Amino acid sequence: LYPLIYCLSMSLSGDDHIVKHDVWLLPKGFNLESYKMVLEYRGFLNSFKNAVVYTVLGTLASLFCNLSLGYVLSRRNFVFKKFLTVYFLLIKSLGLYDTIWAIIIPGAVSVWNAILAKTFYQSTIPNEVVESAVLDGASDLSILFRIVLPLSTTIIAILALYAAVGIWNDYFNALIYLKDEALKPLQLLLKEVLSVTGSAISDLMGDDYLKNYVNGERMKYVLIIVSCLPIMVVYPSIQKYFVKGVMLGSVKG
Repeated sequence: LYPLIYCLSMSLSGDDHIVKHDVWLLPKGFNLESYKMVLEYRGFLNSFKNAVVYTVLGTLASLFCNLSLGYVLSRRNFVFKKFLTVYFLLIKSLGLYDTIWAIIIPGAVSVWNAILAKTFYQSTIPNEVVESAVLDGASDLSILFRIVLPLSTTIIAILALYAAVGIWNDYFNALIYLKDEALKPLQLLLKEVLSVTGSAISDLMGDDYLKNYVNGERMKYVLIIVSCLPIMVVYPSIQKYFVKGVMLGSVKG
């Protein structure tokens, strides 16, 4: 908790205290200029919007793929079950470079998340429920969406948490696959700002070195807080499911 408190305090402190780095716990020389500066910084709002879009779409894609795959793998009578379990193919040249799909599609299927979903279905939803639905004439898709998923709120919350946190924190895929500045997410902007120091800050922000140094330090701490805040808001509401996710697949006495 302390590193986060330190970043928050530094982001709210005055110029002299930022230069001296004499903030230990509470802000000194309270100042909101840092947040105003970040909101006006080129590309911030767009990169924040991109991060939200990638996280929402990526989480939905991940839930769809992993819940569906987990359900398929949990069915004992599925013909290609063994084949899908052991065989995974990486496809190149799909035309995804420099598009939002380069962030969403490659991570949509997670072997670990699919196995969690499969284990949940097998250990929680009785096979008799599925068999009775089949006798009533329900199709596999109807069983999945009308019976299985409504009974799977726990695993849905777990997989949504895993996917959302992973996508929100990821900058490496964006660094590799995105060239267009308008498509870059917040995490890539944060990475770029954190890596800029000294004379590089002066080159980016003007000629007044001391002022630019202070502004650069301000931006670093504010962006760290801003990038952590959305997950910190969402996480408590899903935290109760986390332990259940860790325990899925464990041996029961």
